[in-house]
Amino acid sequence: MEALRIRPAGTLLYEQVAERVQGLVDNGTLRPGDRLPSVRRLHRQWGVSLSTVLQAYRLLEDRGVIEARPQSGHYVRTSVRRLPEPRTIPPREVARDVDRADLMMRVSVVAGPMGLVRLGCGLPHPGLVPREALNRVIGRVARERPDSHAYVMAPGHERLRRVLAGRLIDAGGSVRPDDIVVTTGGQEALNLSLRAVTKPGDTVLVESPTYFGLLEILSSQGLKAVEVRTHPGTGLDVVAVERAIGWESPAALVVMPNFANPLGSLMPDEAKAQLVALCAELGVALIEDDAYGEVSFEGARPRALKAWDRDGGVLHCGTLSKTLSPGLRVGWVAAGRHARAVTRAKMVHSLACASVPQLAAAEFLQIGGYDRHLRKLRRAYKGHMARMSTAVTQAFPTGTRLSRPRGGQFLWVELPQGCDAMAVFEAAWDAGVSVAPGPMFSASGGFERHLRLNCSLPWDDRVAEAVGLLGQLAAEQCQG
Repeated sequence: MEALRIRPAGTLLYEQVAERVQGLVDNGTLRPGDRLPSVRRLHRQWGVSLSTVLQAYRLLEDRGVIEARPQSGHYVRTSVRRLPEPRTIPPREVARDVDRADLMMRVSVVAGPMGLVRLGCGLPHPGLVPREALNRVIGRVARERPDSHAYVMAPGHERLRRVLAGRLIDAGGSVRPDDIVVTTGGQEALNLSLRAVTKPGDTVLVESPTYFGLLEILSSQGLKAVEVRTHPGTGLDVVAVERAIGWESPAALVVMPNFANPLGSLMPDEAKAQLVALCAELGVALIEDDAYGEVSFEGARPRALKAWDRDGGVLHCGTLSKTLSPGLRVGWVAAGRHARAVTRAKMVHSLACASVPQLAAAEFLQIGGYDRHLRKLRRAYKGHMARMSTAVTQAFPTGTRLSRPRGGQFLWVELPQGCDAMAVFEAAWDAGVSVAPGPMFSASGGFERHLRLNCSLPWDDRVAEAVGLLGQLAAEQCQG
């Protein structure tokens, strides 16, 4: 074996070693049951340290690719298998009123049985928040900035808007600070964007399945939802969007193109470009929810829809709640030509955002703290998702299907025929495990055999037992 060629910065060396070994398994050079080269042999042949090889082998163990045998070494697992992806379920593309409030509150609120294992909640685990570094910045801002205790009216603090405009360059966008309106989290960003481009009674196109918080926004504003076919791997179907526009004459389309919630799907660049051009041509406001765009497991951050926006028609919504700190409540809309309307909606809704979080977020992003944190977050989520995928593969009944995200924090599970996601949800809740059932992600209550799993939780015995319990409950449902 030749020495390992070091890739550009961005991927840790042990991850490069793991990927190369993974490639040998994938291409059949190393087959199930084969013994891997010893740690010392790989150390000599690839010119990396012993600890690097050990870390790489541990990572592959976490992914379920290899196993360690006492006094013998490492072997390719004989039971390595990949579940097929969930199927694309064509929705009935008709306008519907929406109400998922009761189920949403039960899954997402903090209350619940003592010791509940929260596989249903969509927030980052508290242990992944860089509290010490953030607290230092927050304290410094509160002490040293006189404007930290003053109203900063919409569209928000100029310093933060400049920083956010600069970061959008990495996503392919070109926006001015004046195009950006700071919001209290991503939920308000979506809320204000819809208020700016719709009126009660209008129809809005949404992915199927889609983020349940969006469905509640539509309900609160008196808007109707039309679900559009969405693939678990490649995201929103642009051909289905064009057909739905012809049938329903919607006022807006809301889409999460990068590592969508709940599917984890990633739209190809070609489809993104087609979607932006289609909406511009047909006069449909395009609202982009990019909450997870910066949580890519491999390579560069994927481009946002804003990269193809030529006339300022895309409303790009972002948030730090999913990647940095939910408690900061910092979100934004890069609203383009709709900036004035979004600013007005913000003024009517809440006048301004809290000043200290805006200033602290701006400084944390500027000094590089956020990028350092993102590198750790991506590695953590990638590892958690690999272990969760392996556990689902081993614990769930035959016929289960599982998504294969390349970023984000969610896995989408399709249960076999005969299973009822709501029954699994209720039984799991009683046993101390929360999970998000598929119907809460659909305006029509579809996806009755689907579950969303949150992979932000650090892997431990409690999480492993919770996944095993879900698999057992699903198997009992199938047998019933």
